[in-house]
Amino acid sequence: MQRFKGEETSQLAYCCRLPGLLVNLHRVHDFVADFLVASGGTYVVKGSWFGNGGMLITCDPANIHHILSKKFPNYGKRPQFKKIFAELGDGIFIAEAQSWEFQRKTTHAILHHKGIDVDLQELIHLTCVLLFDYDPVSLSIEFPKFPCKEAFTVAEEGILYRHILPEIIWKLQKRFQIGKENKLRKAVGIIDEFLGNQIASKHEKLKNNVSFQEGCFDFLTGKETIAVALTWFFWLMAKNPDEEYKIRQEITLSLFPPVPLNHKAPVEADILPSGHRLKPNTKTVLSFYSMGRMEQIWGKDCVEFKPSRWISERGGIKHEASFKFTAFNAGARSCLGKDMSFIQMKMVAAALIYHFEFKVLEGQSILPSPSIILHMQNDLDNNMYVM
Repeated sequence: MQRFKGEETSQLAYCCRLPGLLVNLHRVHDFVADFLVASGGTYVVKGSWFGNGGMLITCDPANIHHILSKKFPNYGKRPQFKKIFAELGDGIFIAEAQSWEFQRKTTHAILHHKGIDVDLQELIHLTCVLLFDYDPVSLSIEFPKFPCKEAFTVAEEGILYRHILPEIIWKLQKRFQIGKENKLRKAVGIIDEFLGNQIASKHEKLKNNVSFQEGCFDFLTGKETIAVALTWFFWLMAKNPDEEYKIRQEITLSLFPPVPLNHKAPVEADILPSGHRLKPNTKTVLSFYSMGRMEQIWGKDCVEFKPSRWISERGGIKHEASFKFTAFNAGARSCLGKDMSFIQMKMVAAALIYHFEFKVLEGQSILPSPSIILHMQNDLDNNMYVM
């Protein structure tokens, strides 16, 4: 990873402006991590991006604790956030106030319902079965393709671009149906068709129960994030064979959190623990991807894959505060599926590690995709083989 060490503040500021971001869109998560490392964990992008105004980006655990917990009522999803995610409905990820509370209670009841007998294969794709009564048979030896998997990937990338591009640009693309917005429109159409068919097929069975209206992003954040985490895990394992015996005890999500960022805005003016002042409605991006690359948080070996950092001297699992380890968010909006996600990932990882040895093909270039979900830019099956 390239760093900005030794560069002047003015040079760093120039890199963080719109031209610098556009040039580095293909590696936007690493680019953001670079200048956050150089600026101590928090950076303010000043000036107007064609009307978008300024923005604060941070991976400082104290700031994240402040925003997600201590001052949680003051930080919402700001109007622009809802514009960015408009195509993905009004699910729990976007909802606020009473709608958020209702959906969270409903989802909690589903995920924590007792007395359901399931076999291991059903549990692997439980999100899909629970929400839509649709079995993707993803563990089949024929490796069937999920009908709208590619559509989800395209939609995730399109939404990230909306975080970066001035609103006037992506709205013009949307109006004239060009660029990323045209691809996003087509992807959402495919997703809507899938969801519509599944909801229609279950209408009679569900009509006397709570209606599932969480939208496609809730499915995305369940199935997609688990798949993404496992993909990065097997790549890291293959690149670090000496660590395999430790990986059998625990895995890490600090370097490649499935959801690499969060987006907030204060309702009222606020001062962060870092001393930065925020005006009302200031776009505030929490970079979880950058947090795993901060020496101030994890030490000088922060970018090394070391499962041993999660094992205490006594041999047990070492737990870190959620505001340092934010793969599952933190505070009131912590991920409801955290425990289930760990169970699923450990089941799959343990089974595959027991039966296979993973190797990375030489000469492969692996980068995080420019997306709100941290996919690999190149498919894992094109970069690895099993023995």
